[in-house]
Amino acid sequence: MLNANEIHSDDTRINVLPDGSLRIDEVSTTDAGHYECMAKNNMGEVHSRQAQMVVNNEVIETEAEAPKFIQTPPVELDLAEGQPLVLHCVVSGAPTPSILWKFNNQNIQNGRIKLFGNGSLILPVASLDDGGVYSCYAGNAIGNASVNATVHVNEISRSTTTATATMPPASASASSQQTIVIASSHHGDDAITTTPTTVPDRTSTTVAGPGKGECFPPYPL
Repeated sequence: MLNANEIHSDDTRINVLPDGSLRIDEVSTTDAGHYECMAKNNMGEVHSRQAQMVVNNEVIETEAEAPKFIQTPPVELDLAEGQPLVLHCVVSGAPTPSILWKFNNQNIQNGRIKLFGNGSLILPVASLDDGGVYSCYAGNAIGNASVNATVHVNEISRSTTTATATMPPASASASSQQTIVIASSHHGDDAITTTPTTVPDRTSTTVAGPGKGECFPPYPL
């Protein structure tokens, strides 16, 4: 009953369901009022407690809108091997657009690459194989939109330095008051110092040297 009047069944919008519930489709302001359920038989009738329904005649309209990007990833991005990769793809639209990420035209599954509901993509540690084109696709019933980001993952240079040296002879001979030079020939970053040596005043001498380098012939002063 509505406002103490029996509801007529000729209104196709209003239906009494098998369990006794009342269903009203396409509610309008004329449906506002006090509702109650009445059950009766030959022995009498009983009424339920009243329920008031208020119908707001203000119509809220949601304008449909195709997907529109609010935040997009950079067109190109350079990373060093081992760095994290973070791409954001924030989109608006009505109905709410769904977002799909692709890598080199292949769908990205949520795994090593983390995909979030807000459209973000995070790869904690990027490898050389992760370089390529990442595409964000957004779509709803009104339209579709997409944006691409080209990611370059650069290899970390690992340079090594080696040093080589030429061994001098085990000994050298010189006459008195001559100067001999034991010099080293080497390649590398560590400097090797060469020192001239004067032979004491005697007829001849032999200078032994376990050092590294080239021994040049004695030169008179």
